[in-house]
Amino acid sequence: MEILHADLYEVDLNRPIRVEVALKFVGKAKGVANGGILAPLERTVTVESLPLEIPDSIEVDVTDIDIHDVVHVSSVKFPPNVKPIFDTDYPVVTVLPPTVAEVAVVAAPEAVEGAVVEGAPAEGAAAAPAAEGAAAKEPGDKEKAGKKPEAAEKKEKK
Repeated sequence: MEILHADLYEVDLNRPIRVEVALKFVGKAKGVANGGILAPLERTVTVESLPLEIPDSIEVDVTDIDIHDVVHVSSVKFPPNVKPIFDTDYPVVTVLPPTVAEVAVVAAPEAVEGAVVEGAPAEGAAAAPAAEGAAAKEPGDKEKAGKKPEAAEKKEKK
């Protein structure tokens, strides 16, 4: 690779410059403890500062944020001599409600020996219809019972 041209700029250490600084979210939000999801909406913020006073990152404390709460750029605490630059007070971070609802598991009642279950056939009644149905079948029915109907086979092939 051949370098054809390079521009060099002198930075005046006494004049503020505008730069993008990373946001660092610290603490555990109340909403996260309640099952919410911390959702950073911005990862950087534009600030104006003297070149030697530019911070590596801006810390945003999220401990007091509950579900549906939002932190705006105006409420972020910036270090002294660092001025945020923004036209509108935009949101920086929020806590979203959980996306999956918790389902309560209900234990099935234990069966008591000798108890009659609603909808279940009596002990002797279940065996009688099964025996009658088996006797009524023709000998060729066993071959048909193992095969799928032709319409079902065609649907599976598609």
